[in-house]
Amino acid sequence: MTLTNRDSRKTVSARVRVHGLSGKGHVTQTWGPEHPDATSTMDVQLVQGAGKETYGDLRVPNMTAVLSIELNSVTYADGSTGSIAGREGCSVAPEMIMLVGGR
Repeated sequence: MTLTNRDSRKTVSARVRVHGLSGKGHVTQTWGPEHPDATSTMDVQLVQGAGKETYGDLRVPNMTAVLSIELNSVTYADGSTGSIAGREGCSVAPEMIMLVGGR
């Protein structure tokens, strides 16, 4: 996960809510949206990247596919927290195409 900070404060962690599919059997249609049956809220530790970017690994146990990620809040190096909600909310859906290479 990569975040770009809007101000000069260093971001050290983010609280996110992940929606996806559990490991139980599913019947998937070839069209239309997939509906999540698993949700997990977690804190992701971030590392300073280039410029205003920070990044961190997002690992979701017991989830076989991630359908969307909501950013709920960020924690800054000074200990303050910024909550993201309403119109300023941030949500992303990962690319659903998986390329498979041959030998």
